[in-house]
Amino acid sequence: MLRPQQNSKRNLTSLNGVWDLELLINNDKSINKKVAVPASFNDLYTDDEIRTHSGKVLYSRKFRISDDWKGKNIFIYFEAVSYHASVYINGHHLGEHETGYTPFEFDLTKHINFDSDNFLEIIVHHHLTADTIPQSGFVDKEWIFNTHYPDVIFDFFPYTGIHRNVHLYTVNDSFLNNIKIDTDINATDGVVTIKGNIIGNASKVKISINEIQTEVLIKDNSFCETISIPEAKLWNVGEPNLYPLKIELFDSHGNKIDERLERFGIRKIEVRGNQFLINGKPAYFKGFGKHEDFPIIGKGNNDAVNIRDFELMKWINANSFRTAHYPYSEDILDLADEYGFLVISETPAVSLNFKFTTDKTLEVHKKALGELIERDYNHPCVVMWSVANEPQSQQKNAKAYFEPLVEQVKLMDQSRPVTMVSCFVPNDESMHLFDVCCINKYPGWYELPGQINAAKQRLDSLLEEVYQKYNLPIIITEFGADTYAGVHSLPAEMWSEEYQKDLILELIEVMRSKPYVIGEHIWNFADFRTSQNHIRCNGNKKGVFTRERQPKLVAHFLKEKWKN
Repeated sequence: MLRPQQNSKRNLTSLNGVWDLELLINNDKSINKKVAVPASFNDLYTDDEIRTHSGKVLYSRKFRISDDWKGKNIFIYFEAVSYHASVYINGHHLGEHETGYTPFEFDLTKHINFDSDNFLEIIVHHHLTADTIPQSGFVDKEWIFNTHYPDVIFDFFPYTGIHRNVHLYTVNDSFLNNIKIDTDINATDGVVTIKGNIIGNASKVKISINEIQTEVLIKDNSFCETISIPEAKLWNVGEPNLYPLKIELFDSHGNKIDERLERFGIRKIEVRGNQFLINGKPAYFKGFGKHEDFPIIGKGNNDAVNIRDFELMKWINANSFRTAHYPYSEDILDLADEYGFLVISETPAVSLNFKFTTDKTLEVHKKALGELIERDYNHPCVVMWSVANEPQSQQKNAKAYFEPLVEQVKLMDQSRPVTMVSCFVPNDESMHLFDVCCINKYPGWYELPGQINAAKQRLDSLLEEVYQKYNLPIIITEFGADTYAGVHSLPAEMWSEEYQKDLILELIEVMRSKPYVIGEHIWNFADFRTSQNHIRCNGNKKGVFTRERQPKLVAHFLKEKWKN
């Protein structure tokens, strides 16, 4: 499955806009509203019963199809619907998709009307259980987040809806179905291997990279070609050199029947000893954990917000971020490719609790992981896969759960390392399975609150203990302090901007004193909404920027700290 695009052989149109929404509350009350696509529906209205609704909702709209599309195969493509979607066109059930952050599509061809309206319906269900990714719907009294409203076991708001773009597109009877791009470096040359498969019948493909052109015969509905690019310009941090790739598909008569335009970057990733190498040189991660979260639209994709976020990260001299705690929009990865940011791409498996996982949980997790890797494979910005965030990995059965997931990553992609983000080191039972040790720890906040000097000593001893046990390079993927913008204190106290600044800068000094620490990711880039609970004040306030994307005091100091 390829992301839709408009080109000489494919038509593309958007179904974004204002749709109709129907919610059934407590099985006896129906609410009808207008709703924006893409967006979460939760914060569009004034009713709490809508904001916190976790049952089924019905999205619907009408659309027309141009006569120019007659004789083509017509698909509908959803970039993300959270959490479960069941799709109908003109009363025909097309299929379903589970997991809320990866794309899916259905063939509409047999059910399309050309002379009248087409009626599209999507039943969206956001009921999370022990079987879903992420999990929810149970209570573990030992876990800190067990008194949330709405009731979830993770620390961000359970937004739901059609969160990303919806497209209609056409293809001929034979078309390119999948493309994978691998790159390597040989002295000063770039080595690019392009693999693909097709649906239908075709004779050959023509591959073009700038002035380099080659033709490849198709065998068993697939093709593979390796191309050398002399004196290649490599993709790297802050050096986003991208090459254009054009693939044209021809039938046995020499007629072009499909084409695909892609971009790629030539780079090589290795973990060697204590170092994370890009193109043979050590990289150090400076940046953030983030969220797709913004007022009113929730987790809805928004190009303006995305650009603002990248401009702020560029301003503060960051070079990387993690897609905590789920795959982000592919539009965000496009920008990371173009800006030259390193991305740790993460599955939606946040706060896994192995007391409650089932065979179905692992099955859904594998599905989400596979769809993530397939979607993000060709993005040079993606330099590492994260299979989970803050699972209960101190539990004995964590290792057995993660083994098949690590194996799956290694089978699908030999070019990138794999990690898991843990808050239970050094008692983590599965960390030795991974290539890089990612740690979430909050000395000075959740432990040793208000005690910055003691927090530094705690982090120092923890890092030494973790490295001795796992012998892996370490990224601190979360650390920081809740900070309410405008609160000041001298001497610095918790919740003040001064305390956040002092704690973050002092902990960074500890990290940089350790040769095996290869990165510092502050939690969080910006404040974000959570469920209501007694430890959150109108959401999580650990952002270096406010939810509206304005800097707190620490941002100006980080800009200097991260300059070099």
